[in-house]
Amino acid sequence: IGMCGALVSCQSKAPTVGLTMDTQYYDALDNYVEIPAFTPSSGALSSGAQAANEALAVLKSQYQAILSAPYNQVGGNHCILYPTVSERYDSLVFYLDSSGSGNDGSVYTLTYDRQRDQLVTLDEALTLAKTTKAELCGGAETYLNSTLDGEYALSAQDAAVAGFRLRKDGGADFYLTCLV
Repeated sequence: IGMCGALVSCQSKAPTVGLTMDTQYYDALDNYVEIPAFTPSSGALSSGAQAANEALAVLKSQYQAILSAPYNQVGGNHCILYPTVSERYDSLVFYLDSSGSGNDGSVYTLTYDRQRDQLVTLDEALTLAKTTKAELCGGAETYLNSTLDGEYALSAQDAAVAGFRLRKDGGADFYLTCLV
């Protein structure tokens, strides 16, 4: 019995993964770039966290010109991070906007499941929320059509799910786009 206790106490606990700010850049030209990275508490980075870092590196590459030669760039480029960290999930929501792009910006999302060591897909988030893309998109179009003033003859169409985050309470928020 004493030897078994010694064996149990020698077992190593898997390293935990946390978020650190990899890129945090702000300049006088109204450029803001906030991109984190997943880091291990000790040892090597797990494969799921590494996959998340690879996706974040692709996002960062879109802002490389600003980061490399900031004074040669037009201002108004934004990549602003809104993280939600729960016991199980790290949900990262980025608001992306480029000055003069002609729209209100876009959303990029990434959710890492620490328990399963993998990125959460949209289909998995829809399953957790007990909904479908068709239900979400149809609901967005119906809501927008009910709020559009009849004198403009506008209608909502081509709704799409732009991303999601998993909240601390276990629920899911979905970000949708829709042409009007």
